[in-house]
Amino acid sequence: MRLASGADGWRLVPTTRAGAPLALAGFREARRGEVERDAIERQRAPLAALPGSIRLRHYEPERDYQLGQQGSAVAGGGVREERIDLPAVLPASSARALAQRLAAAAADGRETLVWHGDLAALALPVGRTVELADGSVWRLAGRNVRANEIGLQLKRYQPVPVAALPAAPGTPVRPPDWPDATGTVMLFDLPNLGSPGAAAARILIAAAGSNDGWRGADCWFVAAADAEPVAIGTVRPAAALGHLAEPLAPGSEYLIDRVHAALVTLVNPSMTLESVDDAALLGGANRAMLGTEMLQFGTAEPVGAGVWRLSRLLRGRAGTRCAAVHAAATPFVLLDDSAPMLLPEALAHVAESGAARLQWASRGGTAMTEVAIAAAGAALVPLAPMHGRITPDGTGGVLLGWRRRSRVDTGWRDHVDLPVGEGREAWRISLSPPVAGIGPWERATPDLHIGADIIAVLPPGTSAAICQVGDFAPSSPMLLPVT
Repeated sequence: MRLASGADGWRLVPTTRAGAPLALAGFREARRGEVERDAIERQRAPLAALPGSIRLRHYEPERDYQLGQQGSAVAGGGVREERIDLPAVLPASSARALAQRLAAAAADGRETLVWHGDLAALALPVGRTVELADGSVWRLAGRNVRANEIGLQLKRYQPVPVAALPAAPGTPVRPPDWPDATGTVMLFDLPNLGSPGAAAARILIAAAGSNDGWRGADCWFVAAADAEPVAIGTVRPAAALGHLAEPLAPGSEYLIDRVHAALVTLVNPSMTLESVDDAALLGGANRAMLGTEMLQFGTAEPVGAGVWRLSRLLRGRAGTRCAAVHAAATPFVLLDDSAPMLLPEALAHVAESGAARLQWASRGGTAMTEVAIAAAGAALVPLAPMHGRITPDGTGGVLLGWRRRSRVDTGWRDHVDLPVGEGREAWRISLSPPVAGIGPWERATPDLHIGADIIAVLPPGTSAAICQVGDFAPSSPMLLPVT
């Protein structure tokens, strides 16, 4: 039984069976002399205001409790998609059925109505279906209480029939069960790349594991044997890291080397390298460090598990030298990658002494490994001059000339000089082998005149060693035969 009001006052009436619409007529107290106006506001939303589909995300037990997703279209809805994240574990069939019911409910309730009731309307539960005097069925969506007036917010109840549709849970995406990986960390002394010129050595820290389950290495810098380690961060796995599988002979620095090929073994067999055409190669693609030499490769061919043959080489890039044979096991790293980390400049200054150490441990591991940081500074060294020439002065002497190169711009420019890259342009010229009492000479321009009196006393086979004097170090010499 429940309380109901009417023209003759309050009375007890039988409770309506569960699920059946409840007549609202008994929840309005009639007043003599008043015209009953129960519905005071009515609205109807356009179909375009409804979502076009309902997308329900849930936890799928048949996919190892990973996220699953089921959807259903809203009849007559617009283009908007409504996404609902349900923090519950549901099988695919239940989630699909719930998405269909939500889509049906979205189409339902477009029409809203505010209806006045009395205090007895407080007993109506929100969500209950009710019936008005005209026979229409509504769902109680909410209510407002003002003194003795109860405003019931009703939504039209016209449920769309839901047809059961099959649902598939999908294929679970399980991470592979990787075996324990062996980590590798290598250090590379980079040349100066770009402007302005480096003021400290550019030491690259590259790391990789023997399989894709390796997540990187946590690194510490130790300035000396008894110094406190300084944490420098985590190095992520590099795209390609390895070493030479066999020695590599020197090659030309001026032409594409089609004679020699580098056979490289990568740390992780799943690592890959890509071939590029000549346009991309000349544009700077596929830069790599091989020991102290920077090179580029145009062709990368797999020849075994983790073994690649690199050919169409550009050697000695950025002023690095390729005059010596690279021995087997020379470190290799691909530079077109953001994973390797540069040692911070403040610490790189300390590392120039050659006494510093790098300590690292695989993420999640406890074993600590220490790597010596060799005295580095390739980024601080000017490039050796090029295009040396000797011109007789007509009186028995010679005029030496050469072209400057720059560590901040390693390309070639037509009809203009490259930037100096140092605080000033300065040259030091000495004799090789040295001759007592003659030289060395200091010059501010790329030329030097040696008179006939000096040429006359020089032994045969004497050369001029020409070095550019940089802010931090002299360049390697260019030898120009004088006698």
